[in-house]
Amino acid sequence: MYWSRVKTILIILFFVIDISLLAYIVATREKPAVISETTITDVVNILNKNNISISPSVIPRNVENMGVIEMDNIWVDNEALAKLLMKSDTITSKQDNIYTSAAKSVEFQNNRFIYNNTEPNDHISPDSVIADTSVLLSEMSINSSRETADLSENTLNFIQTIDGKPIFETALTSIINSNGIISASGYWIISNKQNNIVKKQTSALLPATGILVDFVGNPYYNHSGDSIISITNGYTLGNIYRDTIHKLVSIIPAYKIIMSSGDYFIYDANTGEFLYGIKNEQIVLPK
Repeated sequence: MYWSRVKTILIILFFVIDISLLAYIVATREKPAVISETTITDVVNILNKNNISISPSVIPRNVENMGVIEMDNIWVDNEALAKLLMKSDTITSKQDNIYTSAAKSVEFQNNRFIYNNTEPNDHISPDSVIADTSVLLSEMSINSSRETADLSENTLNFIQTIDGKPIFETALTSIINSNGIISASGYWIISNKQNNIVKKQTSALLPATGILVDFVGNPYYNHSGDSIISITNGYTLGNIYRDTIHKLVSIIPAYKIIMSSGDYFIYDANTGEFLYGIKNEQIVLPK
């Protein structure tokens, strides 16, 4: 009789422990770890001793959970991509990687497309050019975020994002003139599937402070004196070369370190490995 009661109590106890552990795991996954101010100060001092200046406010405090993401990629079929961008099932002409349908055309240059539409879009309002352009781009299967749009006169620069995080190798420039004619060019991971994103299991990334300490060993910064103005968490294809040959594209979590000169360096956020950088407008790779 007593043993039966003890077993019941133990079962309830183990159940409570399991629930508590599950709650802890969920909480630690959803709530990112926070880097202490002491660690921030130590990293700033290490960088300063290596002739790299940085404001403590630039360094991200949270350690986020992110995972690898796989995306369906229609770049492997230029004609299908052209039809998708032009919203047409008919190509009226094709010559030297230029596809035409009525007033629209798409030209492919390696890993870049150039889209033009000579048919006016009268519904575009100067007061809502970003929103209207986002709608037009979405019709081309380009789901641009208004928050990532940088408006300069009649030029809009978009960055592709996933869950608010940028993919560092993607960018799109769109131009609207007074007649509402749109042109667009750049690289974007475009799919002809409605659901084209597969998110792998997430895990805690390396803290930005660890990446910055590793940056001291980077041979490409100006060792006589340099300055970091930004460190951004996002995704990367793993190299500067846009992927136009694989049907499935994998992107990995990464950090982008931007210097005051405009040079930047991409680091794997899981391993801390330096992947590539742009210095004096030239690609630099690990030595």
